[in-house]
Amino acid sequence: VPLLHPLASGVHRVMLSSCDAIPGYQLVHHRGYVCVFLVRESTSLREDHGSMAGMLHGFLVEAQAVARSHVNALGGNALLSFHMEISELEENSSNQGQCLLVVSGDAVFLCETDRDTAV
Repeated sequence: VPLLHPLASGVHRVMLSSCDAIPGYQLVHHRGYVCVFLVRESTSLREDHGSMAGMLHGFLVEAQAVARSHVNALGGNALLSFHMEISELEENSSNQGQCLLVVSGDAVFLCETDRDTAV
């Protein structure tokens, strides 16, 4: 069964999925549960991000990158049952904003199944 090939830097591509399995791949090893709390604050929302929505969008993209990096550090190549939850979101009239985000899922190592023999 061929394994996913690492990128040129030696880092594996990390897939994120809210499902507990990915079609065409089989679970080789469960690397552990990932649960990360992330906080983002801004004291100049309009100048730095345009709005609270702009700050939140950038934060969600960064959170996915952090999740992928964490899975890679554990030796995995996928995060299954991936879940992101905004626990706290606050914007006040003085151009400030705060956000607390929780990212969780199961870090696993998957390998591709042979497509000719898959049923």
